[in-house]
Amino acid sequence: MRPRHGGGRAAAALAVAVLTLVPACRGGDGGAGDDAAGAGRAGDAAAADPPDARDDRSNAVADTELTDIDDMTDEEVAAEAYVAGYPLVVTVRTLQRLGGLLGVNQLIWQRSLAGPDSRTIVAPNRDTLYSVAVLDLRSGPVALTLPAVTDRYFTYQLLDAWTESFAYVGTRTTGGRAGTWVISPPGWNGDVSEGAEHIQATTPQVFLLGRFLVDDEADVAEVTAIGERAALQPLSALTGGDPAPPPPAPGAPAGTPQDVPADAGFFDELGDALAVNPPTTDLQRRLFCAAVAYRPAQRGHSLRYRGLDAERSHAWVEG
Repeated sequence: MRPRHGGGRAAAALAVAVLTLVPACRGGDGGAGDDAAGAGRAGDAAAADPPDARDDRSNAVADTELTDIDDMTDEEVAAEAYVAGYPLVVTVRTLQRLGGLLGVNQLIWQRSLAGPDSRTIVAPNRDTLYSVAVLDLRSGPVALTLPAVTDRYFTYQLLDAWTESFAYVGTRTTGGRAGTWVISPPGWNGDVSEGAEHIQATTPQVFLLGRFLVDDEADVAEVTAIGERAALQPLSALTGGDPAPPPPAPGAPAGTPQDVPADAGFFDELGDALAVNPPTTDLQRRLFCAAVAYRPAQRGHSLRYRGLDAERSHAWVEG
């Protein structure tokens, strides 16, 4: 599937994507964050830490290391689960919004640079064109194919549903060479096409965020030409296998990413999100398993209420 270029509704949605994703992704490529498109700026790592290497991170969990979860009160467990689950709920709302506007597993390209009148994003990069996709790997792996890009800095950052960067493709990690990178869901162990490289995602839902350095307005056409030669398509399109059915529809978000509820209803939404994107660290698993049994004062709300149940949480603990 050839990438689409931003225009009309797609352009507006791309702006929303950059507005929502870039602040969360700053510093994700070796400390450079969104400024990484500039010449000589810090770069990225071919693959971020695997899930088990991130287990000792607090991630979104509050300052305590939660070494004694069993000794915590229900209120303390609920508070920690809220903080830990907040990034996931924000991500899913963003994914649902963008997936509804752009579609999933489609690469969208920005076609013009931001200027002084740009207001959709508070502080857009003047020297960057963005390329964005919402990936839903529940339907199977997708393949990102890029031409050689050796005349400018660029990076594709892959973020899981917990806002953790788990891999990069770009100037500093892959040398700007042409290639195909197969992005698969967690646990997938099939065969990739010959010559392709395998990137295993840490959650089934992923954001793909590309940044390309642009010198000036006259240079925009060069990046546009890169986009014309890039592709994001199902793996079956490369291997000749039977096409997989499309992933489930993103669904309508419960609200904006900026308006996440601070009451017990939050746990309904979190339970649904966890059913699709399970925890990626042992600390998260322990905390959410403890929260499964939690029932706030507003009866009927808990992680067990919808997407998450005791059987699923037991499976997490057992591995």
